[in-house]
Amino acid sequence: HSVAVDSSGDIYTANSDLLGAFFVSKFNSVGADLWQFTYGEASQFGQGQIHIDGNDAIFIVHHSTFSTLFNGPNGELPLHSLSVSNDRGFHILKLDKDANYQWHTFHGGQVDDNGVNSGDDVQLVMSSTSNGDIFVTKFDSQGSYQWHTFWGSHQTEGGPSLAFDDEENILISAYTLTNWLGPNNEQPLAPLLEQSGGVVLAMDSDSTYLWHTFLNGSIRTISNDVNSLYVVGDGRYGTQHLETNLLGTDTTLPLSGLTPNEGLYILKYDF
Repeated sequence: HSVAVDSSGDIYTANSDLLGAFFVSKFNSVGADLWQFTYGEASQFGQGQIHIDGNDAIFIVHHSTFSTLFNGPNGELPLHSLSVSNDRGFHILKLDKDANYQWHTFHGGQVDDNGVNSGDDVQLVMSSTSNGDIFVTKFDSQGSYQWHTFWGSHQTEGGPSLAFDDEENILISAYTLTNWLGPNNEQPLAPLLEQSGGVVLAMDSDSTYLWHTFLNGSIRTISNDVNSLYVVGDGRYGTQHLETNLLGTDTTLPLSGLTPNEGLYILKYDF
């Protein structure tokens, strides 16, 4: 369900078995099975996400509930746990490259996307169930909570996705229903021209706002390389509009037009 590759080219997968237990597997670069780490009781877990940091440590992020709490392989207690009243949340599990348990922690909230930056911090983005805003939180490499913040409007934002640029700034995309301003009334680089669309937001590693821009199409995910940001969305929603680049002045036609109500779009922005 989730795959990552370390600095030596070894491959890691995160999945659940037929009984529902969650497991992590490691293979070398030619596919030979090296080890498997299993945790959780039957019928407790489904799909999770796996990440490898700069030291080849392994981070697994997965949905949890109060009824699916677990201890480490030798009875290690989590750094933080869920309460009976907070029955919907997630866990983060850290292993070293040889499957030795490091720590795990539980927190509330439904994770939509997550990632590990080059400083080995774990960042998660989610849709807030209480007010419909974008919720972002950060943990350090030892599982300690660092900060959390909300972004959005008085209406609903949802389906956020997460990426990092080469300066460790945090890039978030989401669905939105209206234009909105930054925390100090900063204008977006480009406005929303339809009744709904996408938003891309940038903030630094300490959660300070940098910029945001709206796209007149439904965003599915974002990714990046050293110099550019890539946005992928559903071509059935408003993508015949000209898009404004991150400088906020020029407009460009697509390289290839869409058949009405079909396809997807890909946008590239230079940093």
